[in-house]
Amino acid sequence: MSLALARWWMVLVGGIILGGGLFLHGVQASAIYVREEAANTFFLWRWIGSITFPFQDDATQLALWLNEVPRSMIEESGRDAWTLIAIGCLLVLLSPCCKAKRKRARKHRRAT
Repeated sequence: MSLALARWWMVLVGGIILGGGLFLHGVQASAIYVREEAANTFFLWRWIGSITFPFQDDATQLALWLNEVPRSMIEESGRDAWTLIAIGCLLVLLSPCCKAKRKRARKHRRAT
């Protein structure tokens, strides 16, 4: 019974870690896309956007913020995402290895 519970927890925790890694990878991909779009914008429009920052909508503020985040930090979050994905996959794929060995029942024959 305890191994079945451990197997269930391995699948649950592995799925949560795997989902977190996939989510982080999606956020990282979105950040790279937004940074590239902000970098491709004419420098004068970026300057005007930074001056009028409090009056911009949320998407523009996010693009301006992400343009100031160092590229190395975004790459590091990508490595973290792949690490979480690998750990989650390992937990989920190794959970079937937690099987209890079944004991064969001996048949007791009565001597009659």
